[in-house]
Amino acid sequence: MAIDHHAKPFDEGTRKKLDIYKAFLQAWIQVFLNTSAFAGQPLRFFDFFSGPGQDQQGVLGSPLILMDELQSHRDLILSSKRPISILFNDKSKEKIARLREICSARNYSWTPQFESLDFAESFAAHKSEIGSSPSFVFLDQNGVKFVTRDIFTHLTGCSRTDILFFFASSHQRRFSEEFANELHIAADTPHWDVHRRVADAYRGWAPKGYFVGQYSIMKGSNIYGLVFGSSHWLGMYKFLRADPDEANYEIDAPALQGDFFAGHKMTKVEALAIELEKLIRGRILETDGDVVLHSISQGVLPSKVAPELYRKLKEEGVLAHSGTNRPRASEDALRSPRPLVFA
Repeated sequence: MAIDHHAKPFDEGTRKKLDIYKAFLQAWIQVFLNTSAFAGQPLRFFDFFSGPGQDQQGVLGSPLILMDELQSHRDLILSSKRPISILFNDKSKEKIARLREICSARNYSWTPQFESLDFAESFAAHKSEIGSSPSFVFLDQNGVKFVTRDIFTHLTGCSRTDILFFFASSHQRRFSEEFANELHIAADTPHWDVHRRVADAYRGWAPKGYFVGQYSIMKGSNIYGLVFGSSHWLGMYKFLRADPDEANYEIDAPALQGDFFAGHKMTKVEALAIELEKLIRGRILETDGDVVLHSISQGVLPSKVAPELYRKLKEEGVLAHSGTNRPRASEDALRSPRPLVFA
């Protein structure tokens, strides 16, 4: 059951998705424009379900968000001599024609490549380009039937590539044909938990050391989701920074409401704090970089858990750091780790 979300004004959930996309895109562009790594190599952007570029009220969709961000960095891009490669594909010829018209009218400094192909055809035509230089792949699909295990395996095997894709997780129970057939989600899975289960399935498919993040979006009574993937810790850190929460609603609330006598259901952050404390006390994690890396690998922004845990362990006499060697919860901890000072 395909839903044309461009046929009406974007709802709050779609706008939230686009806000996260924009925030991460800003960070991604900044990272590659401010590093000497991959000098002279093009930055590649692939939007395989681009749509017409905006909704009926002129709110920008993913293609125009990208073009505006690149335009805002025009001087830096030109001074860094970074070529820019952009692909916009949508199987609707009418939507691509409209997007081409809008891009031309806005007089951008870069001209995208426009295609109107089925996803499988477009992906096959460009799969060798993905990862040949720093690449960002956005898949704003309906359902999750397009990101099959083969597609996901190929993308996660591409170096220098970050991926962000959207899926209608609540449709799994009603419209199973919209799902990649390798995703075996139990039919009795509560609707509010389907996105976590789907994200976990993708996480299980990812190669060792690959980072998979997720974000759940409630739209009316349905739950939708974003899944992010990166082979580099910095990509995962930037994704978590784009929105430090796991959802735009109280994701653990249904469990509390569903069983009044079950008591408090531990949140993801609380569970991670307990796990980190055990690992630190056991001296398995020995630097602040170890703590930050473990946090982001679990999909939690380190600043949400590490500072309070460090204070607790110092008060209990486990750690003995001072102001000059205080452990950090930022990306600096991964760039130059500090040893944890044990009492």
